[in-house]
Amino acid sequence: MLLLVVQFVLSYNAAYALEKSQGALGPRIFTFVHGDVDAKLNFSAAEHYCKSVGGLSDTNNMDDSKDKQDRQHLFSNPSQSYKDGMVLRTSLASVHSYPENLALVKWVAKQEKHSFWIGGKITKTMNEFTRPIYVLHWVDGSKSDFSLIRLPNPEITSMRIGEQRCTSVDYSSGQWGVHLCSEKRYFVCLTVPVLNTENQETTKQKEKSSPSLQKKSETHDALIDDEMGSTLL
Repeated sequence: MLLLVVQFVLSYNAAYALEKSQGALGPRIFTFVHGDVDAKLNFSAAEHYCKSVGGLSDTNNMDDSKDKQDRQHLFSNPSQSYKDGMVLRTSLASVHSYPENLALVKWVAKQEKHSFWIGGKITKTMNEFTRPIYVLHWVDGSKSDFSLIRLPNPEITSMRIGEQRCTSVDYSSGQWGVHLCSEKRYFVCLTVPVLNTENQETTKQKEKSSPSLQKKSETHDALIDDEMGSTLL
């Protein structure tokens, strides 16, 4: 399946010395934050930026001829109205397929040839056989159904029990790296339509009353087995 970035816009914020390039894969709107060294943030600061700044309300309105200052205000609301019962929500990007990862890497490489944060966190824990396992978790709460972390990986085997590290994407190979979350990098935010708070509460109530729904919603994380060199979904 071929996925193409269908829209693009570049804006500049002199106060923060950063640039924002934006493209869409269907309803998923990606914003690549880059520029000079001051545009590089640690993982938590990047996630805070994505949530507080948000994304464009309508990719069809992206137009390079618009005044930069006019375009800047479009990024001001992290939870904008989308459709009835839906809002647009922005977080560090989650990636859920190889075609999506490939399209994202090719697009980013046109802007900057640097690795960049995405919204994956790796946690080291132990299973019932006292064997170390590694859990991939997306900060946007989506299901961890895909990974391009190279295994075996010395970066994750050196982790302590309970330690968390964060994931980046290499612009040339497309593979994911695992790094200390305190490192500073460019990053990609993702804006998607989600149920608003009221609808989410209704869904949670239904899940509590339905054992089958509750079982399906227990976890969205993936287990990464570094010794076996595989991902256990």
